[in-house]
Amino acid sequence: MRLQNGETLRADIILMNADLVYAYKNLLPPSSKATALDKKPSSCASISFYWAMDTIIPQLHTHNVFLADDYQDSFDDIFKRQLIPKEPSFYVHVPTRADDSAAPEGKDSVVVLVPCGHLLEGEAKAGLTAQSQQDWDAMVSKARNAVVETIKARCGVDVSSHIVNEFINTPASWKEKFNLDKGAILGLSHSFFNVLSFRPNTKHDSISGLYFVGASTHPGTGVPIVLVGSKITSDQILDDHKMIKPWSPGTHKRKYVSSLDQEGSIPWDLAQAVGCILLLLALVVYLLISLR
Repeated sequence: MRLQNGETLRADIILMNADLVYAYKNLLPPSSKATALDKKPSSCASISFYWAMDTIIPQLHTHNVFLADDYQDSFDDIFKRQLIPKEPSFYVHVPTRADDSAAPEGKDSVVVLVPCGHLLEGEAKAGLTAQSQQDWDAMVSKARNAVVETIKARCGVDVSSHIVNEFINTPASWKEKFNLDKGAILGLSHSFFNVLSFRPNTKHDSISGLYFVGASTHPGTGVPIVLVGSKITSDQILDDHKMIKPWSPGTHKRKYVSSLDQEGSIPWDLAQAVGCILLLLALVVYLLISLR
């Protein structure tokens, strides 16, 4: 591996946790794999606010989710139109509920995550409308106002009057600071051909000793899934080098189903849809066999 200053580092194993698309496009030799990854759909980005408050906001808990009334349209704004939704859904985390040291005594720290479309590069642009250029100042202002007004309407508190310091991350800063391709905070999307076995491998196809871990590699994104991926990569490395794994394969034999999972039943409309699909597939197979 050659560093930017010209220094060369040699290693038997390289475990790369950089954003996978960025790594293939910028850290590895040009390849068809890099081109293919660049064309894959990306996940959403976010406008994130980090607020220092001058008091405790008791109306907010450790985790708070505010869903838009028309959440389907808001999802379409994010994933289809690459916009910030007209009525954003957002998540609020208050670290001081779990860790008193996250803010001075008698005060709160607050993190707000507002999902939005990722950066559109090249000729394609999007802003507050699909026809406009990306205007992140306007979108940040819209996101902040939506968060403040929604919390005020639903919780009865004006958080804006208690903010004494603010730090912001946008898709542009996610890309600049963390080399996230298109500023997509969750890497590649979880569309059908981007999950499980379709997800990029945790091991390079041709460069020996190069392994990957992170949101865009197998099996997928999200902290629990990335942790599972790290276990898969660790197993792969140890197997390739014929090393003993320092953990047991697991001894849990009895399948446990919680009482919550045991309740309820499959909705009738879903059962009908699945039945129709299976019947259609059976008919197609029958016709193919008959025509031979």
